[in-house]
Amino acid sequence: MCSRANWTPFDIGGVVSDDMAVVWCHRRTRRNWTGKEPPPKDIHYSGDEFITRSTMVFRKEDGDWRVVHTHFSEASAGPRPGGA
Repeated sequence: MCSRANWTPFDIGGVVSDDMAVVWCHRRTRRNWTGKEPPPKDIHYSGDEFITRSTMVFRKEDGDWRVVHTHFSEASAGPRPGGA
């Protein structure tokens, strides 16, 4: 895959403890296909803005914060998994 993307976060939230942190946000996202082959049969490769969600989990190891999990998905007005 060969694309270029940029994003601007909003609705930022999170929870931080002594050794773990979870941060989430919505993002205004744009991406453009830059590969020589055709883009995957996917949406949003033409530079149009769309909204995504992201969640990042950090754990403190030996005094330094380390990312241990990330998740990115397209935002939806529909119900969230688990009823949240």
